[in-house]
Amino acid sequence: MSFSFSISKPLAFPQQPLFSSLGGNKRASGIWRNHQVVNKLVARAGPKKISFGKDCREALQAGIDKLADAVSLTLGPNGRNVVLSDSKTLKVVNDGVTIARAIELPDSMENIGAILIQEVASKMNDMAGDGTTTAIILAREMIKTGMVAVSFGANPVFV
Repeated sequence: MSFSFSISKPLAFPQQPLFSSLGGNKRASGIWRNHQVVNKLVARAGPKKISFGKDCREALQAGIDKLADAVSLTLGPNGRNVVLSDSKTLKVVNDGVTIARAIELPDSMENIGAILIQEVASKMNDMAGDGTTTAIILAREMIKTGMVAVSFGANPVFV
């Protein structure tokens, strides 16, 4: 299931004085709030995409594979670097968790798969401080094996 939001034109709400009944009382003038305009964004939910079954599993696996392919380049002593573009700057990195956090996929279902693997990398980074690329590759293979078992009729809860 995915959610999409569209931001409409901001609505303006003027703030009201705290004590409007005091009128021109000079002593109470410091209690009044500023008459500035407060902007409030209104988000409207779009149509929801509901996905399950084989289509959902394939989309999740595609997102996992895209993220893991980008990160797996950096594994080992002969690992390569990855260039990240971040708001007019380029970064050359070879850290798995940094690459994983930078990836956001356009398809919402694939992006959920990528988010699952990003969580694996973040947990590994928090616990050990290293080994995030290895954790991502191992997680991808475990999930792939589980998906194959589920597609052949295994109970997803037990997998």
